Amino acid sequence: MRDFKEILNEVHEQATKYNCQSWNVICQLAMEKTVEEHKSEIIEQLEKISNNYEVIDGCYVIRKTTFDNYIENLEAFGSIF
Repeated sequence: MRDFKEILNEVHEQATKYNCQSWNVICQLAMEKTVEEHKSEIIEQLEKISNNYEVIDGCYVIRKTTFDNYIENLEAFGSIF
């Protein structure tokens, strides 16, 4: 997963190429792209969690370690802002 600075640099290069010099627009586009990429990552992780279960006594069980890993990823997501 790319960090915000990588995305900002990519958006800045693209914006400069098309003659956009407004830092407000460049930063807004970078933030939107960052959120989009991280949202995709979270959805992918949720899909993995929903497919990673065991059946115990007729109940679907997802292990705590799976959720702990997911929470760590979410906390890392929050730190990009």
